[in-house]
Amino acid sequence: RSTPIDHAYLGLKVLSKASVTDDDFVPVFAPADGVVTEISTLGGSTKTLRVVIRHDCELYTVYMVLNKVSGVLANYSNQIQPGSILRPMVSIKAGQEFGRQRDNPLDFNTFDGKVGSLDSSIHLPLRLKMRQNHIQLIFCSTSRLH
Repeated sequence: RSTPIDHAYLGLKVLSKASVTDDDFVPVFAPADGVVTEISTLGGSTKTLRVVIRHDCELYTVYMVLNKVSGVLANYSNQIQPGSILRPMVSIKAGQEFGRQRDNPLDFNTFDGKVGSLDSSIHLPLRLKMRQNHIQLIFCSTSRLH
């Protein structure tokens, strides 16, 4: 079942645990092919990141308060400093891991870059796959992406 959204907070069961370990991190996957255009920090912490993926047709997905980069972005983990903005321009395929989440809900957004900024949200039919061990948002219709 799909529900058009432009913004979602994705919580994790691990948030209710009394203590957590590195084994509690779950992977976050790309919903469609694209290019990672930005990795930046939020506030003064390197444990709350913003990752921006540009997809075809100027569609952007933005992940806020991501806990750490991994997978196709793993090589950038040592370059992240408080206040930093990285422009990796790394290609990513649908279903590839790019981050890990554990410590807080993941804030997911979609934006239409054709209007000139990442301030214009668009509603897309997405299917959310949240299992105990991963998070994946899947575009239900790729017509917007071609």
